[in-house]
Amino acid sequence: MNSLGLDGADWIQFQEKIFNGQLTRLEIAELLKVSKSSEAKSIRVRVWRNYASEPMEPIVEIVGRYWNLDYIFTYTGYDDSLSFTDVSLNSSSFDVELVLIDTSHYQLQVDEFKNWLDLRIAYLQQVTATKTVCVTLGDQIDIQVDGKQVCSLLEQDKPFYDSRYEKSTGSRLTPTTHYLLGRELASTWLAERSIPPKKLLAIDLDFTLHSGVLGELGISVLVDERFKQLQQEILQAKQDGLMLAILSKNDQRDVLNLLQNHPDYLLRESDFVAVDASWGSKSEALARVLHQTRINQDAIIFIDDNPVELLQMSAVFPGVTCVSVDSGPDYATNTLRLVPGYRRSTSDHSADLRVKDIQSNEDRERLISNGLNTYYETAEPQLKVSVHQLDDLERLVDLGKRSNQFNLLLSRYERHVYEAPTSIWIALSLEDRFSDSGIIGGILCSNTEPNECTVIDLFLSCRVLGRGLETSLICSGLLAAMNHLNCTNLSLSWVIGERNEPALTWLSRDVLAALIDADGSITMNLEKLEELSRPPTGVKVEIKR
Repeated sequence: MNSLGLDGADWIQFQEKIFNGQLTRLEIAELLKVSKSSEAKSIRVRVWRNYASEPMEPIVEIVGRYWNLDYIFTYTGYDDSLSFTDVSLNSSSFDVELVLIDTSHYQLQVDEFKNWLDLRIAYLQQVTATKTVCVTLGDQIDIQVDGKQVCSLLEQDKPFYDSRYEKSTGSRLTPTTHYLLGRELASTWLAERSIPPKKLLAIDLDFTLHSGVLGELGISVLVDERFKQLQQEILQAKQDGLMLAILSKNDQRDVLNLLQNHPDYLLRESDFVAVDASWGSKSEALARVLHQTRINQDAIIFIDDNPVELLQMSAVFPGVTCVSVDSGPDYATNTLRLVPGYRRSTSDHSADLRVKDIQSNEDRERLISNGLNTYYETAEPQLKVSVHQLDDLERLVDLGKRSNQFNLLLSRYERHVYEAPTSIWIALSLEDRFSDSGIIGGILCSNTEPNECTVIDLFLSCRVLGRGLETSLICSGLLAAMNHLNCTNLSLSWVIGERNEPALTWLSRDVLAALIDADGSITMNLEKLEELSRPPTGVKVEIKR
């Protein structure tokens, strides 16, 4: 779970201190003595700044290690002009370009400074084609990702700045401010796009979303302002694209009654993709939710007040991120916001479609249990292929970054790659009489070689697997790309990653008819793709150009 040498319940107790308190310098020094884990994900950060940011580095490293991330910093010299000298030097060696700017160094009006900074950041992005995080110190501390404002730190009990520190540290930030800013960057914005996003919150009920035991008090359980704050945060997460599930040791009827009728509950039954209330273990309940949603455990956050439940879940599903509510829902709210992959700079606007689609899976599985032909005849599925439509682009870029399991190349390209003159993107959608799944996959091709279409990205949502339609859908998209580019050959590559076994299984079973044991590529012609793209009887295909 972490690279700090914390075992047993220690990591739960430490969670509250690091994310809701402040470690002392001595505690930080002791923790940094522990050797780094070889399994930690390395994130390489180049820092451009006009003030000293080194005092922030220890807490960035501590937070990173807690979440099993290894931040590696390369510092440039101080530069108020943001000239980005030698910016192109080794740009491909970095995952993040971090710009730290103290506005007190300038005599510009607010609008003038903003316009100037926007131009400098745009230049940095253009030259490096790397994710850019910018922090500006002013009346508040603003954080931008690729030019988009994502959050602000506001002064509360203590001021951000004290000029007495500037002479000794090179920065007017107080130690507390260095701590808060380092924690914010390390937990979220520096890690974004380097790690898989979280996709589902699995949530306990008693003493997590309310005070009291549901089985004893019924819907008289108490929902005070602290619990409302956590519920509001969870609702916001749903709006931003995360799915929600209840895991509770209670009677199912009591849980549904609570979600339907409690006057102070903000969360309702319709907000959850699954409500699993039983007297078995919560790890067994989560296994059922994972089967239903087809989400990898690494994309799950589990929230509970009981340390034993958290430890048991971590033992069975080590990839699940556990958040403790033991010290109160207000602490859990803050910790939740500091889980890497939880907050993103872009929202998933297809969340409602996805929830409705998953909620319909029970009806589909009932038909599929009698044979796929029964499903095709009754549900009347329709495959939709959309060729190079601008309206699809934002969703495809985001989905490509979020897809982990059914992802052949794990490329995670930014929008400018899609918009390159030699690129063409294909959106894949699926609909049946139960629900519209929306855009659930994408293909990105390049036409740099004469008469050859090269696939540089291919991904699909795992929630549509099991319907026997993935080959027809994907190959219809590949065929549409070839026809659009007027090519007769298609080059398809793959890489073996940590989590993309479903994509490789599909490729080896339906395309190669051979086992895959290394990265590789194949070339297919039109005839082969036409054969693979033929849909089963009863399934329609719609091509939009």
